[in-house]
Amino acid sequence: MESPHNAVILAYLSATEKKRGFSINEIKSKLEKYAKFMQHNVIKEFEKEGVGEWWEDEDIVDAVANFVDQTKTPVTFICYINPNPTYRPPCSDRWNKLIRDEKIKPVSYRHPCFVEPTGNVKIGRYISLAKFTDLLQSQKLFFSRADRLRAYDKREGELFTKAYQKSADAVSQLLSAAPEIISEFEKMNPDICIKKIRENIAIN
Repeated sequence: MESPHNAVILAYLSATEKKRGFSINEIKSKLEKYAKFMQHNVIKEFEKEGVGEWWEDEDIVDAVANFVDQTKTPVTFICYINPNPTYRPPCSDRWNKLIRDEKIKPVSYRHPCFVEPTGNVKIGRYISLAKFTDLLQSQKLFFSRADRLRAYDKREGELFTKAYQKSADAVSQLLSAAPEIISEFEKMNPDICIKKIRENIAIN
């Protein structure tokens, strides 16, 4: 199926993205710029603020599906993030039928495994001397293809994955619930520290 010229945009602000500092207008602007860059003709825009993700919101799924059903040509469905292919959201049978019938082509603005940084975030990059020399001589930045990053470096982007953030949050919660652990670390008393960690997380 070739990319349809017509597109539908869904700007959906989940509680998670709102907590991270995003606004619905910001997400909508990103999707509009993406559609323009891809030379899509946006024929309909949906926007809503919800608690969970858009695919868990039956009302918005129905609204988009109803509109797509009425269109005579296939459309690209552009949203901030799409669900994992193995996940079955509400109305999934109807949604999957639209995909199978090639009436809709879902496109995600953001990669599902990575969290988009907010604000003016500084980006650090480790490069070899040869690449650094080339940077100085050419005054140009070289970027590998995004889908090949992990082929060159298995740890690439690991700090910004959802799995890593989930682990980091769990450790932060553990430490905040047991400030004495930090205190023992500061005293450099490993025996007492390990004992307290085991007591708090119930392992031997």
